[in-house]
Parts: sequence; structure tokens; C-alpha cells
Amino acid sequence: MLDLEGNSFVRIENFIAIQEFTEQKLSLKANGASYELMGKGLRIKEVTKREIFVEGELEALRIIKEEE
Repeated sequence: MLDLEGNSFVRIENFIAIQEFTEQKLSLKANGASYELMGKGLRIKEVTKREIFVEGELEALRIIKEEE
């Protein structure tokens, strides 16, 4: 599950691993999909066992669904 609040906050549930992280790009592996967030000043606000919270100026979001 993915929740967006405007273009400045995103919460992703059930993520497995962070694949890449810079202030401009965050790539995540999740159950059934991968996510790429692009923007400016991206920062990880919090990480739990099941969720990740990201803040910054979100410019693009790409969801790559895994093929079965």
C-alpha cells in the first residue's frame, strides 16, 4: 500500500529493501512491486519493519509491478 500527502510525503507499506537512496531518488523493493520515487531533498523520515516514510519534494513516482 502506498499513501501520498500532496507532493511532500509518502508512506509505503510492506517494503522489503531499499535498493538505492539519494536526495533525488529512492528505489524500493516491496511485495509484488518495486517503487522509484524521484524528487528534490528526499529524506527518509522513519523506517519500521513494515513501513517507510519519506519526505521531500516529490516530482515523480514509478511503480513496477512484478510479473507472476
